Amino acid sequence: MQFVSKGDEKMSYDKSTDFKSIQADVLTVNTTDNELISSLKQLKTDNKSVTKAINALNEQLGNAQTSASDAVARVVELETVVTQLQAQLAGSNNDGQETGGDAGDDTSNETGDETGNETGGNTHWTAEHVIGMVLVEEGNKSGTWVRVDKDFNTVEFNPEHGTWAGMKQVQNETYGEFTEIPVTYVRTETLQSGPYAGKNCWWISDEPEDGFHVHPAFIGQDGQPHNLQIASWIASNKNNMPFSEDKGNGPNGYWNKISYNTMHTKGWMTGGIRPYNIYDHHFLARMMLVEFGTPDVQAQTVDGVAWTGDNRISYHGIHDPFGTPNFGKYYWLDGLTTLNGTYQVLAADGSGNMIETGIRSNAKGWPVNCWVDQANGIDFGDLFIANAANDTENSGSFADYQDIYKGCAFYMSWNNQSRRGAFFLTYNAPTDACDALGWRVARCS
Repeated sequence: MQFVSKGDEKMSYDKSTDFKSIQADVLTVNTTDNELISSLKQLKTDNKSVTKAINALNEQLGNAQTSASDAVARVVELETVVTQLQAQLAGSNNDGQETGGDAGDDTSNETGDETGNETGGNTHWTAEHVIGMVLVEEGNKSGTWVRVDKDFNTVEFNPEHGTWAGMKQVQNETYGEFTEIPVTYVRTETLQSGPYAGKNCWWISDEPEDGFHVHPAFIGQDGQPHNLQIASWIASNKNNMPFSEDKGNGPNGYWNKISYNTMHTKGWMTGGIRPYNIYDHHFLARMMLVEFGTPDVQAQTVDGVAWTGDNRISYHGIHDPFGTPNFGKYYWLDGLTTLNGTYQVLAADGSGNMIETGIRSNAKGWPVNCWVDQANGIDFGDLFIANAANDTENSGSFADYQDIYKGCAFYMSWNNQSRRGAFFLTYNAPTDACDALGWRVARCS
């Protein structure tokens, strides 16, 4: 008998066994061996996969450790930046206190657009400082306006707001009495989102806020912000005293005719004295708009005096802000002309230079809305210049009339009641001088 090994078994065959049966058993043995070899190969493959997976995990762990190190380094870097900014802020505050507050004011005309309107409010502005006036609907003579806080909530006027509360009368030994207004910041924009998206809004703040700038009325001849002082009375030229109090003694006695060109070239004097200009007047108009909640100042009664074309009026100590009634006394506004059919506007840097804006002067009628654009460094949002006007009074939104021709300079007057108020502008040739045309003075120093 012969024996053939098959694993641990032994198979026995006798001579009579068929050869094919033996061959079949041999094939079975070979198959089993092949299966074992295949299993070994698979095991090796699995081992490689496990090793590869372990290596991948180790690589990820290394990357995570590197990222963590980078994050720690970035945190340290940011902490350093914050420390530097805090030191700069402390230095700025100290500078402002040492110079009485004026020199520490932010003079950068930032017009950043990140105002938080995406959430329907301006969460990073300070509530007690910021007030806005939104022109919600045009027309109906004086428009539909709403006074809002930084989050577009309707609010009442607060006389304790720093701009108004900080006003005071000051006496100058040489030039007489002035009404002083503290440095104020503004922003004018077409709202991009929120409940009044697409509407124009005129903001005001008594403190620096993101996206606000110092109104040009407060920029002195040194290019720095200062409190604005406006002569309490319209100027005259009696006995070489250009700032005598004009208390309504007639059109000639305290007046003496003066042309725009004479005022513009000779009105800049020592002590920061300069002509009252379009920025000064339209800042007052912004104050009135916010305080009264409407551009229709003729409908107001202030200190018991109705603001009509027949009464002598006063705004926080500024007498006859639109000219004097009855005597036909008007006064020039420096800093706005319309030569060659486009606007030339006083530079916002206090230099006294006139800037060609390239914006066409084609508005004549009742302003429907005003420019809020910028052109050649002039922010028209600081002014109230009609970008569209209508011949029909009821189509206007500012309760006043603007008559703008080329080749002209502009002045204020206080008569014809419904036509003339805080937002009124009319023209005359800059060389014209008559007994009825005078001027007012101001200073920033």
